[in-house]
Amino acid sequence: MKRALKNKLVSLSHEKDSRLILALDFLRAMDQASPLMLLNLCRSLLRDLRNLVVGVKIGLPLLLSVGVEGVKYIIYDYGDSFYFIADFKLSDIPDVVDYALGKLKEIGFDGVIVQLFPMGYGGVVEKHRNRELGIYGVALMSHRNGKLFRENFDLLVEYSLGLNLDGIIVGATDLESIKRARERVGDKLLILSPGVGVQGAEEAAAIRAGADFEIVGRSITLSLKPKDVARRIVEAERRALKG
Repeated sequence: MKRALKNKLVSLSHEKDSRLILALDFLRAMDQASPLMLLNLCRSLLRDLRNLVVGVKIGLPLLLSVGVEGVKYIIYDYGDSFYFIADFKLSDIPDVVDYALGKLKEIGFDGVIVQLFPMGYGGVVEKHRNRELGIYGVALMSHRNGKLFRENFDLLVEYSLGLNLDGIIVGATDLESIKRARERVGDKLLILSPGVGVQGAEEAAAIRAGADFEIVGRSITLSLKPKDVARRIVEAERRALKG
C-alpha cells in the first residue's frame, strides 16, 4: 500500500496498524430499537473499536434507521477517529451523481462508493476529488451471483484506472479477482474487499491476495463480543502482512 500518507484512510491504517473497515449496516435488535437506541448502540460500538478499526462504511440500512441527522451525529462524534465511507451504490447520470457527492461531502463523509456501469463520470470524479472526497468504484461485489460484474470485471478495473479513483471494491469472496486487480492496478488504486465473515470469505484472506483493506460487518456488529471479533481479525491481518 504505497499511496500518499495525506490520504486519511492510509494514515489511520498506519497509526492503528490495522486494515479493518467496519460495515455499520446491521445492528443487534435493529427492527425493535428506536433511532435513539440505535444511535447510542453505534456510539458505544465505535468507542469500543476506536483502536482497531480504521474506517466505517455506512449504507442504506443504517441511514433508513437513524436518518440523515443521525448519520451526521455519528460522523460528528467520531470523524477524527475513523474514515467514513458512504455506501449507497450511486448509479445514475453524471449530474445526479455530482449532486449526491456534494451532499454526502456536506454530511461529513470522507469517501463515497459509486457504481461504474453508467460511465461518463470523468469530470465528476475530478471535481470531487479536488474537494478531498475519496471516490471508490465497484469492480466486483461480494455476493455470489454477480454475473454482470464478472463478465465486465477487466473493463471496470480499466475504467477505474482511467478515472484515477482512490480505490476499487473487489469482493473478498473472489480471491483470484483480487489478485488480478492488484496485478493490473499496482499501487495506483487501493483495493477494499467486503464479504469477510457472514458472506463466507475468511478473515485476512483478501489481504493475502493483495487487498489493502477488508470490510467486515455482521460478524462484528451482531456479535455479543464485537471487540474480541475485531481484535481477532486485525491480528490475523497483521500476521498475513508479515508473511
